[in-house]
Amino acid sequence: QSVSYDLGGHRLEVVTANDNLRAQFERCYAAFRSGTTHAPVGFRLDLVEGTGPDPPAGFRLVFDGPIPIEGPCRLFASEESTYLLFPDCALRIDRARHYGCITVAPGRAERIRGTIGIAAIEAAADDAGQVMLHAAGLTLPGARRCILIHAPSGTGKSTTALALMRGGFGLCSDDAIFARA
Repeated sequence: QSVSYDLGGHRLEVVTANDNLRAQFERCYAAFRSGTTHAPVGFRLDLVEGTGPDPPAGFRLVFDGPIPIEGPCRLFASEESTYLLFPDCALRIDRARHYGCITVAPGRAERIRGTIGIAAIEAAADDAGQVMLHAAGLTLPGARRCILIHAPSGTGKSTTALALMRGGFGLCSDDAIFARA
């Protein structure tokens, strides 16, 4: 079963037979859900339960260390693929095929809501020539231009955006926004 998401005009198709994995993904990304199924798929993401893959020989180790709250992490890359590995979940991205796969250990479906899920969304956005920014986005009153408020979590981006809306700004997003250069 698949669900489509609209990433700024780029269709992400998420495919899984596991309702719990789908529900965990949906908890974070429901705002991007799209009813459009006739547009071509730009990027496909499979969600599976099991043991994550090891990167094939020849991949370069890019990062090996802890991620706060989530634990030990290793990131491997080649020209065509990326592997992000945690002990209980993994993400494989194949840029040439416009494809990704998140694998989570049994009973750890909530891991989709962390770094693994964000990295998958970023890969799908990158596939469309976009970047995903952790920022509030507002349109200027009477203009088609947009401003971004970029700041760490918990510092008042949403509160500031809501106050600016009362002053005539339009809201694009209060947390994450997709942008093209």
